[in-house]
Amino acid sequence: MSRTGRLALLCLVVIALCAGVWLLSKENRDTPAEPSVKTGNSCSFYSEFIQTESEALADMQKRGFDQEPVIWDYSAIGEYIGENEASVSNEKHPMYQTLYANGEELWSVISVAGFIYAKPVAYNARLHSSALTILSEVDIPVGYDSENNDFFDVTANKDEMVVITVDEINAQVLDETTPKVLSAQTGSEA
Repeated sequence: MSRTGRLALLCLVVIALCAGVWLLSKENRDTPAEPSVKTGNSCSFYSEFIQTESEALADMQKRGFDQEPVIWDYSAIGEYIGENEASVSNEKHPMYQTLYANGEELWSVISVAGFIYAKPVAYNARLHSSALTILSEVDIPVGYDSENNDFFDVTANKDEMVVITVDEINAQVLDETTPKVLSAQTGSEA
């Protein structure tokens, strides 16, 4: 894929992420829901899992996510640096992201402190629900608060986020997780 094509896909992801944030904001919800809750383990627990750029690249490649660059935005102390492509480096960052496209879906694959989750961008954009759907390797995904440079367990009610837990997030799993499969697992029709 050309650099222009990659930039176009990245723009789509950014738009979808902004739309997801807008949908999750309380004033834009169609139905009342409990606020998102940040609970559980703090930075001191998750910081031991923060990957170097080299580790993040190797992890994404091992999972079959080598179509697009792996990107990071924040320094190890939570300072927003802007979009940077990961390289072979021992520098650590709290989050990394890449894109994966198959014939039916565009996925945003995100690593937060080494914990991977994937968002079906097109599926979430087509949903007529305010709930964001994600695939995760753990029941409670890990989030990152750059303002406080802190990690947290993301717990939300089903009106805000539907978490589909899988054993491993890799290209094969995402290829098998079609919009039809997502709809069957979430009970939503996209």
